[in-house]
Amino acid sequence: MEITSLIRVIISFLVVVFLLFLSLNLIKKRSGLMPQAGGRLKVLDKIIFDNQNKMFLISVDSKEILVIVSGAQIKHIEL
Repeated sequence: MEITSLIRVIISFLVVVFLLFLSLNLIKKRSGLMPQAGGRLKVLDKIIFDNQNKMFLISVDSKEILVIVSGAQIKHIEL
């Protein structure tokens, strides 16, 4: 195998790995899996009991709010 062919294979491999890494980061950002910095709304903690019952502790500016989601009902408590 010539040295130029080997270099071409290595460069192609690195380009593919870079594009894969770039695509995965873009998917994470768009799907909401990565927290966005600088926002006023932050989810501090969450508890998922089952598919219909969840509890979230949310911070908005300096307020903390406990949000309870149960089926079709949503209740909130300001702390």
